[in-house]
Amino acid sequence: MTPPSDKRLIDAQILALLRTRRRKGYALLFDTYYNEVCQHIYRMHPDPQAAEDIAQEIFMELWRKRASLRIDTSPGAYLRRMAVTRTLNYLRDNKHLRHEADDALSSVSAGSTSALDRLEERDLDEWLTQSMNELPERCRQVFVLSRFEQMSYREIAQAMDISPKTVENQMTKALKHLRAAYLRFRGGGVGGAT
Repeated sequence: MTPPSDKRLIDAQILALLRTRRRKGYALLFDTYYNEVCQHIYRMHPDPQAAEDIAQEIFMELWRKRASLRIDTSPGAYLRRMAVTRTLNYLRDNKHLRHEADDALSSVSAGSTSALDRLEERDLDEWLTQSMNELPERCRQVFVLSRFEQMSYREIAQAMDISPKTVENQMTKALKHLRAAYLRFRGGGVGGAT
């Protein structure tokens, strides 16, 4: 992984080169971020071929719009936002992939904290995956974008073309469901000891 200071330097180089519309800037952007973009897409839709296809479309669009391209944030943030938007559009346009999108959430895990916690962590991962799969599609997408992509409600509303109030309502619904499911999980996971 590139250290943050090196990443900022590379980002500055990319932005400077893109402003001059040089192929070198685009090549550096592609080399630096292609794999990261694929990984973001894959998290939402775990189909390696589709992830690469969507990523390639994103970079082709950037190349087509290179004369008018304006990136006001870091190139990485700009590309992550494009990846989220493009993936949501892809899933919306390919509704038959809904079951595959459900499976995407099963790959989300909290990360290992210690060797002693691994068994409980696996149980929590299974619980989280199952509980998230019980959510309606839009509600689940809002939750994933908020909690795993760290997008604001306003950003989610823009990406999904819904109102911020709808995002808020969907998050409330998701959190209420997950709280109730967690209480059931904890109550059922104790093993009946009194």
